[in-house]
Amino acid sequence: MRLPRPFRRPRPEGDHPALRYRPPRPVTALRNLIVGTVALVAVVGGWTVVWGIAVDRLRDGFAAWSQARAVEGYAITVDGDESGGFPWAARLELAEPAVVAPEGEWRWRGDRAALELTAARPGWLSVDLGGPQEWIPPGAASGQVYRGSAETLTVAFGGDADVEVTLSDLKLVDGADDAIGISHLTVTTTGDPGREAAEGEATVTAQAEGASVNLPARWWSPF
Repeated sequence: MRLPRPFRRPRPEGDHPALRYRPPRPVTALRNLIVGTVALVAVVGGWTVVWGIAVDRLRDGFAAWSQARAVEGYAITVDGDESGGFPWAARLELAEPAVVAPEGEWRWRGDRAALELTAARPGWLSVDLGGPQEWIPPGAASGQVYRGSAETLTVAFGGDADVEVTLSDLKLVDGADDAIGISHLTVTTTGDPGREAAEGEATVTAQAEGASVNLPARWWSPF
């Protein structure tokens, strides 16, 4: 007696047991961890390269700016620089920056300065000049030097005429107790100085707001 052949369901075309294989969960978790780690390393490495390029741009830009001012007669010096701010900002820290105007008309020196670019505000360069500093203003008497500090002194450049100045708790005193004091001051300018304006239309506008601004009397009075 012959038994009937067992019925076999035809296998769909392209179907194979190997295609239905699923690796164990530990293997899947390890694979996902490796892929994620490689992706993270690639992202961090790429951002590090971008950050390094931004810092180099700051350093080269400052050097070019200093050379341009030197042609105009200014002497700008720093005692070295150091990069920082990674990963959120590209920052160039300048040690003991100093500026001497042509023919020594005025002088300024600070303990430090910082140039900074941030992804949060693309296209803007922030210059932080806060901290201890000294200044010899135009027309100062022989040996007269104003010394003191500013809690905040930041200048941000966003374009040809887009500038923001923020200053707080500035106090500079000379040897004769002649003082310069500013509790708070903000100055903002906007516009396009290269555009030809219609008659009566300003291409650059400025706004200022201050509190407790004290300047030597000889600066605002002829007596």
